[in-house]
Amino acid sequence: MKRIRFLLTALTLLFILSPIKILAQSGDIEGAKDPALFPRPAGYFISTYELKDEDVQDFYVRKFDRYMKAGGATEIIDYRFNNESKLKVSIVSVLKHYSTLLKNLKFQNEYEDQPYGKLNGRGESGGKIYWIKVEVYDEGQGYKLTVVNHPLGTLPFSEPDFNGSSDHRLFTRFPNYYISEFDEKDFDQDEFWRKSLDRYEKVEGKKTVIGYRIKPELYVKHNSAVEIIKNYLNAGKTLKATVEYEDYNYNQAVMKIVSNRNEVWVKVEVSEDGKAYKLTILEREALTPTITAGELKTALEREGKVALYINFETASDVIPADAEAAFNEVVTLLTQNPSFKLSIEGHTDNTGEVSGNQKLSEMRAQSVMKELVKRGIAATRLSAKGFGRTKPVADNSTEEGRAKNRRVELVKMK
Repeated sequence: MKRIRFLLTALTLLFILSPIKILAQSGDIEGAKDPALFPRPAGYFISTYELKDEDVQDFYVRKFDRYMKAGGATEIIDYRFNNESKLKVSIVSVLKHYSTLLKNLKFQNEYEDQPYGKLNGRGESGGKIYWIKVEVYDEGQGYKLTVVNHPLGTLPFSEPDFNGSSDHRLFTRFPNYYISEFDEKDFDQDEFWRKSLDRYEKVEGKKTVIGYRIKPELYVKHNSAVEIIKNYLNAGKTLKATVEYEDYNYNQAVMKIVSNRNEVWVKVEVSEDGKAYKLTILEREALTPTITAGELKTALEREGKVALYINFETASDVIPADAEAAFNEVVTLLTQNPSFKLSIEGHTDNTGEVSGNQKLSEMRAQSVMKELVKRGIAATRLSAKGFGRTKPVADNSTEEGRAKNRRVELVKMK
């Protein structure tokens, strides 16, 4: 009987102590602890723990649709669920725990995907920038937590510029921004708002688009939209730019730079209250250099006609200032060759209504004729007519082709 009681006592002690042994084996590994701002949910223990003074990790940010790098002191912790716990866990419960922590800390929840068990966030606390990444697996039985932090305002790494990109030759970037978007075309078009005319100006030529974004480690502390726009307008003043539009409600500005016979149009668009901005720069040049009086005469005698590419504004017949050199050469030609009589013929591309193009081509031809008469050429030596879109010299399906079709031809009359 005593032997039976002894055996029962031994079995009871074994039963009682066994869970204690299991729980002890399931405890945190030595030296491990939760990050200060991010305590674990109940029922988990730390299975692996790694602390690095300096490291760089990737964090996905949904609104940018890209991974962003963050560098600094790094903690990488694996948690496992204690199966002896009576709690119920899931992927959703783990993600909800950390999303609630982010909300309470007033951090940004940058990315959350419950089906894949992922969450990324970032924010500022105690003079530091924190990045957090949660990756849940085994239906919530385990997850990895990565936390990176560095002092606010420091640059522990450099976000690389967009592959093959560079600043435009006329403008340097705002400090601490990197190039996130870049596109350059030898010939393209864009529209620029002109407040004085209350309309858009369509400009064609070499187009460069550069998108800038604040470096991730300075995301919380950045320049305002007003600072960025004023900075570029001041840079434009040194280039003798004319400000065409400036609006701090929409955080946009447009300026035009005229140099020799070329125009450079610049559009500044700031978004996210200064965290990002975009430059659109379009350089409008004459398709051909100014033809001299001698070259005009040779072309007229050989071909019977020669094209002038005058940069008329959209739907306008007003002679632009940059046509001065071309008119000087035409006047010299007619002065040196008093027997020459010219038919001035306007042409357009196929954009817009047929009737509108016809009228515009006639008006532009008349404007050129009037300008020559004003400069001393007898009206009896000149005539003007328009052909609209009926005589293209290039493919109207391309921007470059349409630009060549918008011309005024000088035709030698017999």
